[in-house]
Amino acid sequence: MSLMRKPLEVLRYTWWTWNPDNPDAFSILYRGFNLFEAIAWAILAVLVWKRWYRHRRTTAEVFYGLAFIVFGWTDWAEASTSCVWLLIIKALTLILLFRLRKSVMSHYPTARVF
Repeated sequence: MSLMRKPLEVLRYTWWTWNPDNPDAFSILYRGFNLFEAIAWAILAVLVWKRWYRHRRTTAEVFYGLAFIVFGWTDWAEASTSCVWLLIIKALTLILLFRLRKSVMSHYPTARVF
């Protein structure tokens, strides 16, 4: 039982939590940056979906947009707390984003941004 308990405790480890009652400079900047990132990822998702709507070259683009939304959600969540399970979700989503990008961009050989 204790062997299973230890990995679960590691997943729940939190190293930062937003405290609105007494925020320090680092917390204000960290939270603000994460909220900014969340909005930026949502904008990229909309741009990807607009391009898909216009060209419809691959359905992978729909999932590419969804991956941006999930990545933005992790930043939104990170604006309140930073913990191991969130970092794992963020890393897996980033891997998925890179794989989807490679697939999607093969249908747009002259595009360079998203």
